[in-house]
Amino acid sequence: MAPNKQNIVKNSTEDFLEIFDSLHQNLLQLEDGNISEQKKLAYSKSDYSYESFSNLLYKLRFKHNWLNGKNYYFLKTCSKIRNIIAHNNHLQPFKEFNPIYIEKLESFNARFFTSIFDHSIKRQKISHLSWNTSVSKAIKELKSKNFSSLPILEDGYVKGIFNKAIIFDFLSEQEECTVNGNLKLTDLKEYAKLELHLNKTIAFVDKDESLSDVFNLFSDYYGNGKKLILVFITEDGKEDQRIMGMYTVWDFLKSS
Repeated sequence: MAPNKQNIVKNSTEDFLEIFDSLHQNLLQLEDGNISEQKKLAYSKSDYSYESFSNLLYKLRFKHNWLNGKNYYFLKTCSKIRNIIAHNNHLQPFKEFNPIYIEKLESFNARFFTSIFDHSIKRQKISHLSWNTSVSKAIKELKSKNFSSLPILEDGYVKGIFNKAIIFDFLSEQEECTVNGNLKLTDLKEYAKLELHLNKTIAFVDKDESLSDVFNLFSDYYGNGKKLILVFITEDGKEDQRIMGMYTVWDFLKSS
């Protein structure tokens, strides 16, 4: 027997409501830090308030830049749809509920409120250099991959960062120098050491940080006139731990 078409539509509507309510609770978590079970119940389907959600969204957009622009207006639209459903229980389910809204809302929820590790480049796939890499090879690696920086790794630990500026810093202090196959990154170690880049262009976060938290980190850096390029994920967010993954400024810009 073919499934009842009305039930399919109703289930789609229920899917939307479930995902939206999950998002609502995630946003409350952003505001309160630790949402109580009582407050979760207060924002259940029967007690939904369009005004409360709109006020929450409006407040959060000033604290979290990723909630601005197209994301803000998308969520406002979803809230209006949620409001129509919540206050028209006597109506028949939507004859044509646009599945794109369900997919986009689910994707939004999954992206921003899941662990940064889920979105990172895993350690085994990270392009990197070692102290024994020649400077000429390192330059070619930057150019071929169109990267601005590359990490210098040893056994999965970040030991330094290489970029073009390091070469100029090094050459500017040399009376005479030729960049050839004999020049290694270890010869530039004083300019590429990890501690020179901490709190400037790279940061470490623990594996359980959400993508939304990392987005805020990028925004905070730019707000303070710094240019965060790479975020490394470790067990507890410490630079002396073996990295598990990496998130780049390009990943940030693509998802913004």
